[in-house]
Amino acid sequence: TITVTDNEAPTITLNDYKGSAINVTVGVETPMIAYTASDNYTSTEKLEIWLFVYNERGVCVSAEKDKFTLSKAGKYTVYVYCMDEAGNTAYVTYEVKAK
Repeated sequence: TITVTDNEAPTITLNDYKGSAINVTVGVETPMIAYTASDNYTSTEKLEIWLFVYNERGVCVSAEKDKFTLSKAGKYTVYVYCMDEAGNTAYVTYEVKAK
């Protein structure tokens, strides 16, 4: 029996993100920015993608699949997590300013 172990994390990149905070409106549903995800074994459509949004104090204020709505003005960090079928993970972040 040959067993192939997947120890390699998937890759995830934000398309066209230049590093500046993105302005969003309080109370308005905001989609995640465009991304590209891939893995050495798991097909792209089977990768799990999640958004976690943290406020300036490091408190998670949202955990969703592809969008978020902020209830207060401020600066936030959005983490885009990617997990393959073997449980390997990767993430990227971007900043948003809610007004």
